Amino acid sequence: MEIETITVEGKTSSGYYFTTGVNLDPAVHGSVPYNVKLERMNEDDDGIKKISAFSWQAMTSIVRVKMRYPNSAYMITKLDARQFNTTPTRGYLMRGLKVKIPNNYNPVTREYSGAWDGNFHGSLQWTDNPAWIFYDLATNDRYGLGQYLQPGMVDRWALYTIAQYCDGEVDDGYGGTEPRFTCSMYLQTASEALNVLRDLASAFRSIMYWRYAYLVVDQDTPDTPVAQFTPANVVDGMFEYTGTAKHTRYTVALVTWLNPDNYYEAEVEYVEDPVGISLYGIKELSMTAVGCTSRGQANRMGKYALLTSRLETDAISFSSGLEGMNVAPGNIVKIVDPLKNQSDEHVGGRVMGITTTSATLDREVTLDFAETYTITLVGTDGVPVSRAVTNGAGTITPPTAITWSSALSLAPDLNTVWTLTKDSESEVLYKITSVKEPDKGSDSFYQLTGVRHDEDKYPLADTPDPLQGPTLPSVPAPGSQPVQNLTLDLGVVARPEGLVRFIDASWTPPVLDANNQFFTGYYLIQIEWPDGSTETYQTYDANYRLYNVDLGTYVFTVWAVSQFDQVKSPPAFASVTVEELTDLDLVEVTGL
Repeated sequence: MEIETITVEGKTSSGYYFTTGVNLDPAVHGSVPYNVKLERMNEDDDGIKKISAFSWQAMTSIVRVKMRYPNSAYMITKLDARQFNTTPTRGYLMRGLKVKIPNNYNPVTREYSGAWDGNFHGSLQWTDNPAWIFYDLATNDRYGLGQYLQPGMVDRWALYTIAQYCDGEVDDGYGGTEPRFTCSMYLQTASEALNVLRDLASAFRSIMYWRYAYLVVDQDTPDTPVAQFTPANVVDGMFEYTGTAKHTRYTVALVTWLNPDNYYEAEVEYVEDPVGISLYGIKELSMTAVGCTSRGQANRMGKYALLTSRLETDAISFSSGLEGMNVAPGNIVKIVDPLKNQSDEHVGGRVMGITTTSATLDREVTLDFAETYTITLVGTDGVPVSRAVTNGAGTITPPTAITWSSALSLAPDLNTVWTLTKDSESEVLYKITSVKEPDKGSDSFYQLTGVRHDEDKYPLADTPDPLQGPTLPSVPAPGSQPVQNLTLDLGVVARPEGLVRFIDASWTPPVLDANNQFFTGYYLIQIEWPDGSTETYQTYDANYRLYNVDLGTYVFTVWAVSQFDQVKSPPAFASVTVEELTDLDLVEVTGL
């Protein structure tokens, strides 16, 4: 079936390409597939001056349908191509995906109303709280782990506590306050899901691990011990201690973050620990603050890393029986080791008799005069509970009991672990980093490792160094050194619609001296047209072309803007008058 006949006439010294469209209607031309044939109707030419050869270059099938862009956000920008030498680089400020958040949470004010019942808002909401972003990535079945994890397999209650800690107001370094942790992530490429979740967890000082069919997230925050260990409940009564390597005791942190005042370009925040430098010298730690768009938050994360490196240098390992079963990575435990600490300050063992207000210990203890003591017992729920001792000074020998005034709700079990600590002495705390369970059917024990835990680091880490805007010693002071050599040239270009006139503006960057250039990020050009109206343009090149100019005088004002987007150079001015074209303007003479 013949669809269309095309006639091509004319003369050319090179190949002539043309495109034609053919509309195929299934009601008229039948159903797909179609066999398309292109046939030349005239005969071949005889002479060498006329050639009618042709070839078929390509065929494209065009399907005219209305397209949807599900799960996408798109932006349409209309630009005048005459004003740009190349397609300009564009940036967009987006809030990103909406996620599930608790039904008692206001993501704008960051306030929580009453107790949470475990349910989420009826509609998705936007938030930059990293805890709920983590939950979304862990449970979403399109772009997260939702195909493998059911929502009930992620500990939402732990995330709720973490989210509240993230929303806590802390010093921003500029005299104000801001949330402790926020996250603005733009995931552009597919990556291993667990790696993405680990990186995201690091954004709010957390670790993640799999335990008892749950994905658990634990955040490094001030916390109370969940268990206590003494020689009485440790295998062979022995703790093993090691110290962190000296080369890992960092004193300077280089934290990469995204600066919203510089189009979210990556910048490095320099943080130092003066005490650490005096002890160990300069030891740099390079780290990335994932999703961080706050300089104050980047500074705090650097301080936290340096304080942890300096204050928590002791590591511990030991084996325990069933007491180790309820301890998980990230938990805080109390350690009482007479071999490492003075035995008269940290004492522990197992109780031989117990009531809600007294306990008979398994050994003799001596209470010093002018000291107060606290006894800590492991309750029936496995959680340590402490009470102030009411006994007077002196030696207490069993069966004499240690007493306290505030009764326990339930008496702990016999043989439960006890510790006795002077109130003038700090507790020795460790954060558990790993728990190895015994093999099934074996007589082995739980093997625990941990690092020294120092809660003094938290208030220090929440207070960033006083921050100021970037210092630019090479930026000229206001009133000095605009861009140099600003010139305006007139030109004409032939286009299908006729002759088009333009103005070429060019300049050189501002300089301080012969060897030191202004650190230019881009240029601003303001153009005043003959009718008095003005337009402002931006370019990264030291030149700009304005097309379709009319008759009259044009005034160009050019500023260089520093790469930090903080300072503009003084303006440079130039003007040019566009007059009527003469025949001489269109003559080009060559070969003289």
